[in-house]
Amino acid sequence: DIYHVTAGKVLRFLKITIDALLPEGKTKFTLYWKSFEYPRIWQKLPNPISHIDSFMMSDCLHLAMMLPFILNKFLKYKHFKQSEIEKFQVRTGVSRGDLAVKLWLKCWILMAKTMTMVFKHSFTEDDYIKLQECLDNERTLFSRAFKDFENLPNLHVNYHLAQHARNYATLLNTGVRIKEMLLDDWFIIEKHEEDTSEGKIILNILKEN
Repeated sequence: DIYHVTAGKVLRFLKITIDALLPEGKTKFTLYWKSFEYPRIWQKLPNPISHIDSFMMSDCLHLAMMLPFILNKFLKYKHFKQSEIEKFQVRTGVSRGDLAVKLWLKCWILMAKTMTMVFKHSFTEDDYIKLQECLDNERTLFSRAFKDFENLPNLHVNYHLAQHARNYATLLNTGVRIKEMLLDDWFIIEKHEEDTSEGKIILNILKEN
């Protein structure tokens, strides 16, 4: 179902991101992780640097909403392992280091934006079009940028989700408890976009490249 598919993508990209960081990058990540302002109805999550194996699926989905804002505060070329960022640059065709970092951040933003769409309670015709665009963009970018996503079933399913949403009105799995999915929380990124200058920066990154 969409819940497990989405959480699986997030967890895989989280592991890729953490593995790509140098110790200095992980230290910076932890610093800004600790200072992140949680929505009141969320419980604080364990640090993914040290507790990634203890993350539940719902934790992964919350994390996907947080990462664009956390990474945008500190992430620079110097925080990556040279081999990992160069491999990313080769696969994406980005020559400049600063643009490669911006594209890595864009990957997280796009994953979060796609997640807000797939967990919508209802769709208008414009929403269906936007859902298709998000799914196509996510599939294209991730399969190009990361070898681990090339043949990932969780990403391949993006081909079919938009039509599934049209057939059944939404993508929500009624077998998953609404409390567990915390559906109302997916709109935190939209609130940040509207209310903060940082959100506007993230929107601009998403529109570029």
